[in-house]
This record gives sequence, structure tokens and C-alpha cells, in this order.
Amino acid sequence: MAFASFLFLVTSSDSTAQQCALNFLEESQYLAEGGTWSVTLGDLDGDGDFDSVTAHSFTDDVTVLLNNGDGTFTQGQKYGVGDDPRSVSLGDLDDDNDLDMVVANARSNTVSILYNLGNGTFAAMLSYPVGVFPESAVLGDFDSDGDIDIVVANGGSDNTSVLLNNGDGTFFIGLQSDLGNGPISVIAGDVNLDGYLDLIVANAVDNDVSVLMNNGTGETFSRQDYGTGDFPEFVVLGDLDDDGDLDIATANFQGGDVSVLLNSGLGAFEAEQRYVINGGQFSSVALGDLDGDGDLDLVAADEWYGLINILLNDGGGVFIDYQKASMTDRPYALALADLDSDSDLDIVVGSRSSNHVGVLLNSCTQTCSVDFTGDGSLDIFDVFAFLDAFNAMDPVADFTGDGVLDIFDVFGFLDAFNAGCP
Repeated sequence: MAFASFLFLVTSSDSTAQQCALNFLEESQYLAEGGTWSVTLGDLDGDGDFDSVTAHSFTDDVTVLLNNGDGTFTQGQKYGVGDDPRSVSLGDLDDDNDLDMVVANARSNTVSILYNLGNGTFAAMLSYPVGVFPESAVLGDFDSDGDIDIVVANGGSDNTSVLLNNGDGTFFIGLQSDLGNGPISVIAGDVNLDGYLDLIVANAVDNDVSVLMNNGTGETFSRQDYGTGDFPEFVVLGDLDDDGDLDIATANFQGGDVSVLLNSGLGAFEAEQRYVINGGQFSSVALGDLDGDGDLDLVAADEWYGLINILLNDGGGVFIDYQKASMTDRPYALALADLDSDSDLDIVVGSRSSNHVGVLLNSCTQTCSVDFTGDGSLDIFDVFAFLDAFNAMDPVADFTGDGVLDIFDVFGFLDAFNAGCP
């Protein structure tokens, strides 16, 4: 049973990872006609690298771009789906060890399922009816029977549709759950650590998220709402503060900001922390360890200003506006993966207003935390520079990352200094 990498759960990488300085190469563009509303990455042809699928609202189809292995892509192959596709998700629906495709079609009130033929090409779609104006779908084993189910957020009927897998990649329609007004994005993860996949839904009109706790059947959920910024357009889950549970982040379209809601344990969430960046229109957000320091950073698409915003995590779930990348076309959707197999995360961006997908390859340059003089070598002058920073109470000397400067930071520096730089 296989999943695409960014479907429902994002966790931080190894805390011993070497930090690096971000450096994105010039944007490459690939033809994907029809206005892109959704980008998803996964290994579609089984060759060990990440391919791209984009959903196109204006042409009622999806485009598959196969990776050549180096972060460049072949010419796209289009497949017809329903009317006004808004999201595309990947998962092994029929248990044949390849990734199939699920597309939410807003104006035909259906989801389209396209089965992978095993080589990154797909059979003609099959459709299932859902609620009114489905905006987003998420995949996961919601009833704990070992196969992949589908949950859809219906923006017109303000509810979810649950499609439970019969075990062979066909589905029966389960119960619906009520949501807030204007549900537009749904993600899944075990937020209360009970072994079942729960749902998080962004309700754009109500300016909140609904947390739906799974009772274990995959059909009935208990709901609690939490406030966000204005018009949350997209929601993601990940352990942002490295405490072992899943936190929430939303991209807020009308506020031009990102909301972070930290999990206080067992699926209860603290009040949002809001990060105002450009004041534009934030349409999508993704999580990943971009700088290799072992925690999850934020990447947000600003459709109004045409920017990709990178916010680096300080390790405790607090974010710093670090870097911006200008895109050729206004970005709407984005996804992260290591496209060129160089052990850092790259970015794929789709635009509603163009016929191209943009790719930003990350050439993350390794840095050495104990080279305080920045001259590329370790010597006594680095020790002096560390001690100066320590005595000045500079946070850069906090080697233990606990927010307090003490003797353990000195020990940490000396251990790292003696180990040398890679």
C-alpha cells in the first residue's frame, strides 16, 4: 500500500541533519495548460523520483509531468476529468503498488478516479457523486481496514463526503459530516494520537478550521472549531514545535498571512499565531525542512504579489520571514519534494492565470554552525568569536536550543568544534 509523500502527514527530519543556506536556482517552466488549481507530487512511474500532477479548472483535465530524474520533466500528458477540477490527490487505491489519482470536480459535484496502469499512464476516469461544489479531497485509511479511503470537503453543501474503499479500489458512499461555511481545503492526520486519522478542514467563509475527531469507523466524527485569519484557503498539518503531535497551519487569502495553531496535546489547539508577511493573497502553504536543521519550515504562495515566501522555523514552532522568490506567473498552488535527488527540498508552483508550472530547484549550501568567523576554517578565532557572542547573550550561541545561555551551550559548541565541519 503506497501513498504520495505529502498527502496527510508531515514530520520533521533527523535532528542531526546539517543546516544549509538556501539557494534556489532560476525558475524552470513546463507547459500545463488550463489554469492550475492544485499541484501534487509522487512517484507515478515507479522509477524512484517525484513526478508532478496538476489540476486545471479551465480545461477540465489534469496534466502529468514525469521527472527525468534530475528535476527536469518530460512533456506533459493530459487526462480528462470532471467539470472544474479543484484538487488532485495521489494514493494506491487498488493495492497494486502504484499511485492512483483522485480529483475533486467542483461543478460536476463528483470525484474522478484515474487508476495508474503501472508506468505513470492512467486509465480513463471513473466518477462518484459527492456533495455540492467539492473543493478538496484527502486520502487515507479512515476506517482502519488496510485500504485507502477518500474524504471530500464540499464547499457548496458545507459538509464532507466519505467514500470508503471496498478493498479493490471501488467505493461506497458513507455518512456525511457537517462543517462550517465554505469548506475549501481538507487534510488528515492523527491529531489526538489515538491511532485513527482525524480531519482538519479550512472553512473560508467562517474564518476558522474544523477539527473532526475520528471515532474509529471512518464515518462519524466529533467537531471542534478554531479561529484563523481571514479566508483560510489551504490547510496543512505537521509537527511544528517538535513535541510529537501534529500542529495546523493555514494560508489566509484575504489577510495575506499564515496562521499557526499549535497542538496542546490530544488534539486540542492553542489560539492561532499569525504571521503577516506581504499583506497580499496567500493561497497555499506547504511544510518541509528546507534548510536541513531538523524542523519544519513554511512555504507560502502569495498570488497577489507573485511571490513564494519562505518562513524558517526556530525549532519551537516560531517562524522568521526569511526569503522570497519572485515567480514568472502569479503562484496559486505549490508542493515540495526532492526533485533532483540531492537531499534537499525543491518547490513546484502552479498558477491559475497561466499555462505553465514553475519549478524552483534548491541548491542548499551546507553551512558549519561553529565557523563563527565565516572563513571556512576552524581555528582559535572561532572559539573567541563564540565566547564573545556568549558573553553578549547573543542567541546564536544557544547551541542547545533551549532559549537559555548556560554552560551546556559551551559544551555543545566545544563538542561540535572538536567534531569539525563536513
